[in-house]
Amino acid sequence: MILVCFPWAAGSSTIFTPWHNNPSLKTVFSSVVCIDYPGRASQSDKEPIDHIHPLVQSILDEYECFSRNKQEQVVLFGHSFGGIVAFEVARCLEERGMQPKAVFVSASAPPSKTPLVQTAVSKLSADEICDYFSSKGNPVSEILRSTPELMDMFIQNVRVDYMCLETYPASSFQLKAPLVVIGGELDPGVSMEDLENWSRHTLLDRSSLQEEKKDEEVSTTLEHLLTKVYPNQGHFYLNDETIKSDLANFISETVLSLQSNVAANEDVEDKEAAEMMKHVQTAFAKALGNDSAENSPDAHFFNELGGTSLDTMILTAHFQGAIGMRITQNEIILHPTLNSLSERIMKLRKLSSNAPTLDPMESVDGQWYPASPGQEQMVALFDTAPTMYNMPTTVEFHGNVEPEILEQAMLHVTKQQEGLRTVVKFDMVSSCR
Repeated sequence: MILVCFPWAAGSSTIFTPWHNNPSLKTVFSSVVCIDYPGRASQSDKEPIDHIHPLVQSILDEYECFSRNKQEQVVLFGHSFGGIVAFEVARCLEERGMQPKAVFVSASAPPSKTPLVQTAVSKLSADEICDYFSSKGNPVSEILRSTPELMDMFIQNVRVDYMCLETYPASSFQLKAPLVVIGGELDPGVSMEDLENWSRHTLLDRSSLQEEKKDEEVSTTLEHLLTKVYPNQGHFYLNDETIKSDLANFISETVLSLQSNVAANEDVEDKEAAEMMKHVQTAFAKALGNDSAENSPDAHFFNELGGTSLDTMILTAHFQGAIGMRITQNEIILHPTLNSLSERIMKLRKLSSNAPTLDPMESVDGQWYPASPGQEQMVALFDTAPTMYNMPTTVEFHGNVEPEILEQAMLHVTKQQEGLRTVVKFDMVSSCR
């Protein structure tokens, strides 16, 4: 694995120099790659880039660790401006099918925040820029101030990097890779709410990551992410060599934990898949009256094994009793093999367990009428086969879902359609049962 590090605005990769020889990082990573943005240090021959997307593209093109031919996985770390760069690099890699092992964002506002910075730093004078950095806890050194060539270069780099932030289009992209958020308790520019809002940009629960270490330096106040919050620290805590060393240890331990958790999750998923396959095999055997499906995991239930639509009722009844799930006939028709039906039921179970719960709807007041003969027959059928007219299905949402908004949409549809507001009051039709 390779650790790739992105510095803050106008920062240099030299901030990460101690990590090259950090013993903890060496146990996990084959190398530490410290990125210089165009126009700085190793990239001094390049023109500075003042928009985030072409900047990220230039980084992907320049550094070999992002090559499609590279076999080693990457872990991304970015501080402040570097956090947004790391996020965008991860997004591009995932869109190419090259998911990072993990993404660490440090002292960085989330991509969904608009604007990312409250001050148009790119428009400030040189003196105002120096004052701005001092207010954030990172005063410009006297050596830099007294050297015109270096000062001019520094001001140019600040303006270019902050222009990237000021023109950044808010993103709602959700990473598949594990996301780890780090911050300073007293950061004047990145609040605890900002750190928590990074949860909008990951598809993984905190429960799928490791549990936080409960020591004095780790805050567990954020509910949705694996986080590390340094108490009594501002924005530029990476300037503290002790914290920098501690952070290196935290990165190493977290990545090792993620590796062990992934392996453990894969073992659990393999066992669950094997168990589900046995349930489906048993159901097929009951429906078909033989074990012909046992050695044919890809045999078609209808075309090859001789199953009929009536046999699907046996399958449905078996699943209801064996796994406590109602699998509808259309699911069986669309997934007619042992393999495909097993995978589908596993997916439905996962979707069901993660589905938000809506509050019960209030009762609807309206007109009441005697049941028609057809309705009376349906009530009689419900007594003998209560699920005959039920055709449940599953709707999959991709991205963030707001349960309250979904509930309001459902209520609006119900108000528009009288049929959806129709109910049968059993004490009114009990005489005909």
